[in-house]
Amino acid sequence: MQHDLEKAYIPSCQDFQHNKLHTTKAPGPLHPHPIPDSHGSSIAMDFVGPLKPDEGFDCILTITNCLGADIHIVPTTMDISAENLAVLFFDH
Repeated sequence: MQHDLEKAYIPSCQDFQHNKLHTTKAPGPLHPHPIPDSHGSSIAMDFVGPLKPDEGFDCILTITNCLGADIHIVPTTMDISAENLAVLFFDH
């Protein structure tokens, strides 16, 4: 009897089709990031790699300005130190 209800009655019943419970949670409120005050006050850095070595580099550093979405792409290596990263950042 349960099989007959699942296959015949439930798909054809309009009330059942309209009154189904939601199976997912309602989305919460969005919390956007605050808009930066000035150019360069908020940046994002990301490493892309490891890549196939080319001219001694096997990674790409992307530096993005969050206010204007300006992007700087800098070739680097995967084993870069924090000191060398700081030098790359200030040079580019």
